Amino acid sequence: MKEKLIYGIQQIGIGVKNADIAFKWYATKLGADALIFDDSNEATYMAKYMGGKPRKKELY
Repeated sequence: MKEKLIYGIQQIGIGVKNADIAFKWYATKLGADALIFDDSNEATYMAKYMGGKPRKKELY
């Protein structure tokens, strides 16, 4: 059996204008092609870091 390559995932948020284009770039340039999280709800827990109000996770 092959040794595991990934043992866990720590999600980070990176603000981009177009998530689809960014995903393709990360997949081709960095080999990171696993979609872990895709959500368009409001980011309520991060409001205190975003001017005190929740913001949509996707702008389009």
